[in-house]
Amino acid sequence: RLWFKTNLKLCKIWFDMGEYGRMNK
Repeated sequence: RLWFKTNLKLCKIWFDMGEYGRMNK
C-alpha cells in the first residue's frame, strides 16, 4: 500500500502547484 501513499502525496503536490500557479497569475 506504499504506492497509494506516494500517489496521494503526488496528487497533493500537483494540486498545490496548480493552486499556486492560479494565485500567481
